[in-house]
Amino acid sequence: MTALAFIYRERALAQVPRILGLIDRRAESPTFGCADRAYWHYLAADFPNARFQEAVHLLALVHTLPIGTHPFSGKPQLIEWANASAVFWAGRRHRDGSADEAYPFERSLCATAFSLLAVGEAWARLSLSPQPAWERSARWLAAARPSSAANQSAAAALALAVWAELTRETRWRKASDAYAAAVMAQQSADGWYPEYGGPDAGYQSLTLSLLARLWRRTQDAALKRSLDRAAAWIDGAIGPTGQVDPAANSRQTSFLYPCGLAILGSPALARHAAGIEQDKVLHPGWLDDRYVIQLATDYLLAAEASA
Repeated sequence: MTALAFIYRERALAQVPRILGLIDRRAESPTFGCADRAYWHYLAADFPNARFQEAVHLLALVHTLPIGTHPFSGKPQLIEWANASAVFWAGRRHRDGSADEAYPFERSLCATAFSLLAVGEAWARLSLSPQPAWERSARWLAAARPSSAANQSAAAALALAVWAELTRETRWRKASDAYAAAVMAQQSADGWYPEYGGPDAGYQSLTLSLLARLWRRTQDAALKRSLDRAAAWIDGAIGPTGQVDPAANSRQTSFLYPCGLAILGSPALARHAAGIEQDKVLHPGWLDDRYVIQLATDYLLAAEASA
């Protein structure tokens, strides 16, 4: 394992106990598998935020790590909890397959795309067959309009590509291609993908991660050219010890998702890793419960890509 891979893996694995604490792991509970602790434990929310169910992907990644890497690697409990998380997610969707994030009956493209992606990636990682009822989410995504936030459309593109692999149905690949084309069509001459009309290095890194994972599956030449331009732009936005300037970002972010940088071999990855070691950049341990799952998952994927 490379030094870079070790840094990202260890920062992610340090958050696994915390993330397990977000999940209702009581098999007898009516909310078994729910990862929104504010909903199932504190009763502080009227509905579960579907984005918390993305923990299913993290559970699958930890389970498939080499034995001894983590106390839960290879343990059957992780598969049980992953299955419970997926079942809870599926049961709390709307009948059309869409999911909610910010408020009830939202039918959020973001929540639907990212949660379907997490479940699909987990099932692909665990070599399991998806439930036919999950297809409703793929159908809903395929019929929805691309978002003005590039990361959400990129998530839809990757989710549909993963679903195409799981089901071996080409119609989902066509829908994935349409989302990817929409993101590339919005790319600026400078290389950034728009987030509500402007550039944002944090969300650029997330979109880069999603599209780079998509490119590994498709090997599409046009997508690779787009990614190279996007990586060049973000390289210029990352400082010598991995920092980004929130004031320069359209959504004022200060996080970075490293997986896309790792897949593309960006020189910015080493600077970002150095910042992590020096505690100068935001890492999963600094995030609140709402986003720790997603960033920790991306760190594990970055470790895998740079091993």
